[in-house]
Amino acid sequence: MKHYSLVIILTIISIFCSAQQENLQLIVPQSKSKAQLKSSNKMDKNSEFNNQYKLETFVLDNGLTVYLNEDKNVPNIIGAVVIKTGGKYDPANATGTSHYLEHMMFKGNEIIGTTNYNEEKLILDEISKKYDELGKITDNEERKKIQKEINELSIKAGEFAIPNDLDKILDEIGSTFVNAFTSDEIVAYFNIFPSSQINKWLNVYSTRFQKPVFRLFQSELETVFEEKNMYADNMQTAIIENFYKNFYKNHPYGTQTVIGKPEHIKNPSQSTMQKMYDTYYVANNMALVLCGNFNSEEIKPLINKYFNDWRKGEIPKYPVYEEKPFNGEEIVKTRLAPIKLGIMGFRTVPNNSKDEIGLEICSALLNNSSETG
Repeated sequence: MKHYSLVIILTIISIFCSAQQENLQLIVPQSKSKAQLKSSNKMDKNSEFNNQYKLETFVLDNGLTVYLNEDKNVPNIIGAVVIKTGGKYDPANATGTSHYLEHMMFKGNEIIGTTNYNEEKLILDEISKKYDELGKITDNEERKKIQKEINELSIKAGEFAIPNDLDKILDEIGSTFVNAFTSDEIVAYFNIFPSSQINKWLNVYSTRFQKPVFRLFQSELETVFEEKNMYADNMQTAIIENFYKNFYKNHPYGTQTVIGKPEHIKNPSQSTMQKMYDTYYVANNMALVLCGNFNSEEIKPLINKYFNDWRKGEIPKYPVYEEKPFNGEEIVKTRLAPIKLGIMGFRTVPNNSKDEIGLEICSALLNNSSETG
């Protein structure tokens, strides 16, 4: 698939994300940080962007937003499901939950990933209770005892699990680039697949997000910790996190990270994760994005068929976090790198302000990310 198709789908994701209003906005040199997917302006169906790239937008009866971008110049389709949730929505005492949930959404549901869900559920329910119990205990010996019980139960539950079942199903229809990511603002699941398999892909994706089952929870925790350690060894991550901690002193942008605090990762709560899923993984808080070689009029009935039964819900209003004005020019010096590095940040305007596009251009010119001189 041509590179611009991926660029377009990321732009569409950004447009969907732009509905989230924030009181604060940051302009910094571009990097893989919270500013990466910041939207420039919400564009309607008649905008120049939509006309140029044949972008069509509509909403199903349950509130699911659908973005279709036909591109006959490519042989495949890239599809994504995007949810308005992420690191900034995590409870302060359970940071990293949205990211961990993203991992667990690959483990299947009551249909995918199991040989006998009814038998498996009895054991999984016990595991969930044990994790909630573990989170309340600080005594090391007691914790070891519960962890041993979790390990024994996980082995029993594993007899019913089919590891990587979802990946295998997607592989069977020729899928590639199967992946997902969690940011502060959104969680997105996506992959590329042949145009001829769009019916099956829509069926699989509509199914995978319903009634997820948090199986193989213990082994996936090790994967999350490996990712945490990878970021801990990354000099850039430490610098960016330290910057945001000083820039946003009250907002979750600065008080917590997407990956989560070590003490919270060590004490994951399945009940908290289930609550996050129940709250934010609802049709009116999600979007389906398709970009590639398809006929929009032919697939609209299929989209309605497979996705219109997704439940909708009431989305909690996001809290307002007041940030005090800077005391003049605030400078923070710390040792985080073997060489001298610096980051400058300025508080500007909220998302969707009339001045936002001009500030985006200023940011691009100042960081010269395109290396145009």
